[in-house]
Amino acid sequence: MTYRYRVATIFLMGFFIDCINLFMPTVALPRIAAEFAIGNASSAWVGNAYMLGLTLAVPVSTWLANRWGARRLLSAAMLAFSVAVWGCGEAQSFAALITWRLVQGMAGGLLIPVGQALTFELFQGPERARVSTLVMAVALLAPALSPTLGGLIVDHGRWPWVFHSNIPLTLVYHAIPGVFTGVNLLNIFYLQDVLQLSAQATGLFMLLYAAGAFAAMLLAGRLYNRVGAARLLLLGMLMHSLGICLLVMVETPADNALLMAAYGLMGIGGGIGANTAQTTALLDFGGERMQQASVLWNLNRQMAFSVGAALLLMIFNLLLAGLSTPDAYHLTFSLAALLGLAPLMTLHTLPPENPRHA
Repeated sequence: MTYRYRVATIFLMGFFIDCINLFMPTVALPRIAAEFAIGNASSAWVGNAYMLGLTLAVPVSTWLANRWGARRLLSAAMLAFSVAVWGCGEAQSFAALITWRLVQGMAGGLLIPVGQALTFELFQGPERARVSTLVMAVALLAPALSPTLGGLIVDHGRWPWVFHSNIPLTLVYHAIPGVFTGVNLLNIFYLQDVLQLSAQATGLFMLLYAAGAFAAMLLAGRLYNRVGAARLLLLGMLMHSLGICLLVMVETPADNALLMAAYGLMGIGGGIGANTAQTTALLDFGGERMQQASVLWNLNRQMAFSVGAALLLMIFNLLLAGLSTPDAYHLTFSLAALLGLAPLMTLHTLPPENPRHA
């Protein structure tokens, strides 16, 4: 394996660990809320604290990498990440859990932009689109698969093992040389609290998202240089919003076909949209500017995660004051689908085809 592919492998593994730790605990939120006697809105801070840590650390990652060296920073960040994972599983209070999640997020915020900048600097031109496909494959498949694993752990054990189970992955990492977020969080509570599905069954629906995302990223990686960013983003956002709309029609546990279609469409749409957006955003950068672009991209991504989850939970809680619980969920999903279409207004600023390919 050549040097640049070793760097890419290390980055992708760290990115995978970061992603599963962001999303795997979501399936355990109802159990965490019950054990610590807190509300659903408060339990969302298990995810929000992690994303807050990411958002705080990403802007200073380039400065730290230049001061201490990228490889040394990556090793130190993963060590801190491993300690924080253990701390989350051992937390005896909700405040302690949130504190460790904040530390965990800050460590993850140092891992991703530095590793991404190193990787993208080694791949130029059309190769960068293929690497971007691999990055987005991890970004979409990890959060799609992790709730399934988390559901198995929660149903057959206790929630702390959602965190403890990640420790072997961080040890493997050390051994190597050298808007969906908000809907997903809300839907986990809907499936478990309203439809009374098990944590394992809730996680299994994410496998459909994973299959759709995997197929979409293969498609987007092949078509990007021929079709162009604008058309791919249009297709991705329309399919993603259509999938969210189908969630509005889910009323009973027997509506499995609708849930399957919803997660499949959200996976395909999310895969196309996210892969295309990242490729377009980082396509023309190189050298030191690539590090700066990577920081801005990851900061934007983490802020979108945080704002999306917080916004939808706020909307849901406001609607809950005047509507029944199922109606509040359905109306929130409807508004989320509309919000997902908002970026369509800016597509005219993108070229219909990739100028490098034309």
